Amino acid sequence: MKTSFLLWCMAALLCMPTLLNAQEKKETRKFFVVVDEVMPSKYFEYKAAAEGFKAFLEEKGYPYPVYIFSDDEFNFYYNYPVGKSFASLDSLFSDWDKHYQKDKAGWDRTFDAFNGTYHGSTESIMTWVESLSYTPASGSRGAMDYPLNDVMTWYVLPGKMKEAKELMKKWVKLYQDNNIDVGFSTYVAGFGSDRPMMWVVSRFKDRTEYGAMTDAANKQLEEVEGMKELWAETIKITRKVDNVLGWYRDKLSYIPEE
Repeated sequence: MKTSFLLWCMAALLCMPTLLNAQEKKETRKFFVVVDEVMPSKYFEYKAAAEGFKAFLEEKGYPYPVYIFSDDEFNFYYNYPVGKSFASLDSLFSDWDKHYQKDKAGWDRTFDAFNGTYHGSTESIMTWVESLSYTPASGSRGAMDYPLNDVMTWYVLPGKMKEAKELMKKWVKLYQDNNIDVGFSTYVAGFGSDRPMMWVVSRFKDRTEYGAMTDAANKQLEEVEGMKELWAETIKITRKVDNVLGWYRDKLSYIPEE
């Protein structure tokens, strides 16, 4: 990501979204995601480079938003919305190249500022799937107003992704039927990630709300008929589960003026 903007974009073309069934394709949104594993000892240098990246995008009038998140393990996530289709991906990467060609030195200088501040970086396509996500009666929660993110990474056993999607639909129905207050957005991983895998993300205002709402939801779920059986079905196809708390970084994210 930080060596050459052009090379970075060319590498991104190798990332392909995971195939979804016809119904899900009507209700999806793709994101090109870059994850940097930042060295804690270089956190402030990395943050300064990220601030410089935002300033450079503002200076150039870059037309696409870049949403930045970080978690409590010093990972930084750069989320680039790319629409619903392969054509949207092509358009994004083509425009990246056009902007790079206009000021190669400036782009390279901006990304070179990150050198030596992180020890790993990955790129992938994550696809938000509405049919696998749950919005409570209180409404959806945007990252700007609810910046604390509880992210569960669900690694599924090989060959079990179709079954995992069906189980997620059952979880959505269970939450709907019992009016659970905590919602979740589900993202299915494409090439470039440790597949098969999903991100299940819930958003909160802060740690206080997170603790109160999740405690209440867990107590409610314990009394729900069929929950334990559904949990057992889910565990049977699970390879690994990771949980982290993360934050939307409003001051580092870039949203172009309309």
